Amino acid sequence: MVGVVVSLDLSKVHTRVCSGHWEPGSADSDYEYWTPINFSEDQCVMGAKIRYIRRKRDVKCFNPREFDNVSDVQSCPCTEEDWNCIYGFILDKETGKCVPMSSRFAN
Repeated sequence: MVGVVVSLDLSKVHTRVCSGHWEPGSADSDYEYWTPINFSEDQCVMGAKIRYIRRKRDVKCFNPREFDNVSDVQSCPCTEEDWNCIYGFILDKETGKCVPMSSRFAN
């Protein structure tokens, strides 16, 4: 077996280090708060509501190595949606079976 190693220098892509990690969401900060949602658009996913700090989408900068992006974690009750079906499938209420959410998850 032959392997190939590719080295990419991305230092010219974003030349500025992001700032404002301590104040996400402010006009001067390069960061914002973000909380993932489940397929029912509920913020409680797998028994936890997690608020992350992420770089704003339109900002051209890079995160420092010591960047910690988890801001807050709160416990919340699990639901059937959390454990009934694997990723990409939802529970059909009529049949009680897991069915693909879209055609891309179907076999």
